[in-house]
Amino acid sequence: MANNIDNSAIYPYEPSLLICDRFTEPYGYHVYRTKGTPNWLLTFTLSGEGRYAYGEHSFPCRTGDVVLVRPHTPHDYRTPEGSVWTFVWAHFIPPPSWAEWLGLPERLPGHLYAHIEDDETAKRMQAAFDRVLLDSRQMAPYWHDLCLASLQELLLLAVRSQTAPETGRLDPRVGEVLRLLSERMKEPLRIEELAEQVFLSPSRLSHLFKQQTGQSVMDTLQRMRLRQAARLLAYTSRPAANVAEDVGFQDYSNFNKRFVAFYGASPSAYRKQEQQRLAAQAEPADAAFSAEEAYGE
Repeated sequence: MANNIDNSAIYPYEPSLLICDRFTEPYGYHVYRTKGTPNWLLTFTLSGEGRYAYGEHSFPCRTGDVVLVRPHTPHDYRTPEGSVWTFVWAHFIPPPSWAEWLGLPERLPGHLYAHIEDDETAKRMQAAFDRVLLDSRQMAPYWHDLCLASLQELLLLAVRSQTAPETGRLDPRVGEVLRLLSERMKEPLRIEELAEQVFLSPSRLSHLFKQQTGQSVMDTLQRMRLRQAARLLAYTSRPAANVAEDVGFQDYSNFNKRFVAFYGASPSAYRKQEQQRLAAQAEPADAAFSAEEAYGE
């Protein structure tokens, strides 16, 4: 029976990553702590199966399962017979601002649970945890802040997987198309090319994509382009014609037409109103600076 956390230790109360690691444990591995620990425990199962228990009740955790255990909740988890459990784990104290991200569904008292179905999200979470492990071991400058930032990403992805099915529980092929749209936004993409990338016919991709996201592939691409254009207009001084090219519009008149339809204002009018809004939000001492001076490139 394992108990590798000293319950008598004095833990800091400021936001902190206390300890983390990656374990591969065969049958016989068992952690039991009657009073838990005075911090949060997070596990993310990479392969195999583990099992959490609370009194007479228990539940399995398999590949893609995230479990968060509240402070002072009894710990009783193990590798069941016939399995080898590979998982990453961390004990941490979150800042108050993370409270809403610690509200996953409760599987057992004090045990919060999420299953990550989307392969891209699971890969991203594993990569984030790899960064936690790397930074905590190297302890280079700002390592602790970087660890907390990666933990924050993990929690946000877990919460998103539960609260936004349209982005968190996608068919892997739809997820791959969304990734391609984001990475290749500037290119003149065609549905036929995207369908070939995910081994679907154009009609099947179109149907599946709209079924899962509520939008067509090309509408989604256009929204990505227009939203990025809006950010560039608000926060940089790049000419609107350059912004249009930056996001993939080859014809400025077409960009202008679609921007007006989406935002209800021309690119120049939108830039003016956003920069006025940003200037109004600035501190009084900075009021003399325009938004273009503050954010321009």
